[in-house]
Formats: sequence, C-alpha cells, structure tokens
Amino acid sequence: MSNESNLIKPKTAERYENSIVLSWKHEIIIDSEQFQLQILNDFKEWITLYKGNRTQYTVRNLAPSQVYTFRIKLESTDWLVFRSGTHTGPFYTNRHLMSAIRSQKFGLIRKIIKARHDLLEIENKKCNTPLVHAILDNDLKMVNLLLHLGSDINKPLTYSNKTPLMVAISHGFFELVKFLVNKGAYLNDKDINGLGILHIAVDSGNYEIVQYFVELGLDVNAMDRHGLTPLLRAGKVNVMLIVSYVKFLFYLPPRPY
Repeated sequence: MSNESNLIKPKTAERYENSIVLSWKHEIIIDSEQFQLQILNDFKEWITLYKGNRTQYTVRNLAPSQVYTFRIKLESTDWLVFRSGTHTGPFYTNRHLMSAIRSQKFGLIRKIIKARHDLLEIENKKCNTPLVHAILDNDLKMVNLLLHLGSDINKPLTYSNKTPLMVAISHGFFELVKFLVNKGAYLNDKDINGLGILHIAVDSGNYEIVQYFVELGLDVNAMDRHGLTPLLRAGKVNVMLIVSYVKFLFYLPPRPY
C-alpha cells in the first residue's frame, strides 16, 4: 500500500533569480529510508538532484522567471509531483545597488537588499563592495545604513585584501575611521602586501589617524613583509609626519614590562 498521503507536498522556502530552496517532511519517517528529489529537464527526462535524509535542498543554476516540475518520494512511497519557480523579479544586480548608493536612495537600497541580500558582499567591476563604495564617497550615513542592513565590516577586498577600515585610513577619512573602529572593525588584519593598520595610517600622511591608532595601543614596532616598521615607512612618506610622530612617541608614558 502506498504511503503517498504521509509525504507532505514540498514547499518553496525561498526563491531567488537562479535558485530555489525546497523543503518537505513526512509524517512517519523510517530512519533507513531516504528521500529522492528529481527535476524534469528540457528533454522530458527525470534527473536526480538529491538522495538522502535531509528535508531541505537548494536547486541551483536555474533560469530566472521559470517554473520547473519536480517530483519526490521515499523508498516506501509513490512519486509526488509538484512545481516551483524562480524569482519573478524585479531583477536587481550589483549595478542597481551601486547606483542607488551613489544617488543616496535609501528606500531603494533597503528594497534591493531585501530582495538580494547577497549583493551586500558582491564586488563591482572596480573590485569594491557596496560598503567600500560608500567609504570612498566618505559617506558616513550610507556606511551606517549598509552596516545596519548586514554588510560585513571586516570583509577584505578580493585582490588587495584591504578591509573597509584600511580603505578609510588610506584616504584619510578620520571620522569614518573612528566610526568603523567603534563598530568593531578589526585592528590586526594585514593587506596583500603585509601592511597592518598602523603602516597604512602612516602611508596616508594623516597625523591625526596615526596618533589615534598609537593611542589605541597598536604595535609601533610591527613590521611589514619588507621588515619596515611604521616609523621607517613614515620617513619614506613625509618628513614632517615623522618629526611629529617621533615627538608624539617621546611623550608617551613608558610601557610597563
């Protein structure tokens, strides 16, 4: 006798432009039995997507705005046929999000992220994430919004390995630097060249930022991959900066040993 009535019709838990998350359950589960999920392809052939004990599966590499036919069964049940489709739009892309950030359309940004949360961490053709894009605009209000929506404050860029904090430091955006630190930005990361936070601060030529990180206790003797400390790098960047930097260190209270 078939147990088809005990197999609950799968639900579409989530749908995206190119993927569907399916979930299902069975009223009476036998440990030794496995679910088998199949999809009907363009040649009217049933292709197995999954076989196992899980009750959720993500079907990937689908076309947008398409309805697909699936079927599922346990070893003791008949096939249960059902349909599900990919997201019908609007289709937001990284370009749409970057444009909304540039135009400061906060409502549209929230709408885009609600539909495509993954866009928060996707880099554009200039290899910048939306958060870094806002930082380059020195837009503290936008940075705050993106962090609130879920941007990773410590996600490094793919090619430079610079974190959002490093980008803010490099451009001398002191208010943004303090804001990111207060929001939990990491202080011990290094970029692809082995430069730490204090090295990058020195390279920026901004004494206020250098002083800020020294006061936070960052290691003034830390070396980059060429063996240069922040002090040595300062001499290569700006003579006046190194004078101010040395004076500042001279007046610091001695560290306890």
